[in-house]
Amino acid sequence: MPRSVSPPPKRRRLDFNTYATLQIGPEKKPVAVFRDVLDRHCAYFRIKSEDKDRPHCELSSLDYDAFAVFLQWIYTAELVLMEEDEERQDLHGIRKWTLLAKLYTIGTVLHAPVLKNEIVDMFLQGFRGGPKFSMSDTKLIDIIYGFSPEGSQLRHILTDHYMIKLGGGYWLKHNRDILPREFLADLAVGWSVMGMDPRKLLDPAKARQCVYHDHDEGVPDCK
Repeated sequence: MPRSVSPPPKRRRLDFNTYATLQIGPEKKPVAVFRDVLDRHCAYFRIKSEDKDRPHCELSSLDYDAFAVFLQWIYTAELVLMEEDEERQDLHGIRKWTLLAKLYTIGTVLHAPVLKNEIVDMFLQGFRGGPKFSMSDTKLIDIIYGFSPEGSQLRHILTDHYMIKLGGGYWLKHNRDILPREFLADLAVGWSVMGMDPRKLLDPAKARQCVYHDHDEGVPDCK
């Protein structure tokens, strides 16, 4: 776990005097971002405050397209994943949820809990009467386990959901050869912890959203 870093003192105006040059993705594409904007949203850069005189940072593990969405979010507070015509073509939401899983990884790497919690809330809506997932169960699991980090709340939500849904185990038996091994391992650990007692299972469709949120000094626990 990253060490807790207090958010910077609140100011009404942004400081546009200092910027950081970031190199994103395997191709190390350069991106210039105002340092004050980064500091307000990402503890990662507050941790590296001693490097402000050398404001360059390589983030080669991050996806450039998802990072572009992240940049728009830190400036506008809106998650705009794609254009409207692209949304219409994304019939099953595969690109949408791939981008969101990659964005969650960005939030993990840069310690941006507000972003992660927003994505978690969008994910939970799929289990709570909001827009449903229109792809197959196995495809959704592939995306979340393929693009979100180990131990992420997105994985926890999926594990909790399927521990309840699987019931007699027919679906699991039918699909076990095509499911990610990490997912199967998480199910096994979850069932072991719960002792196979359904009364101890946490249902994402009914649990408080805050259960799956990240919290730090800048994002206090929900009341």
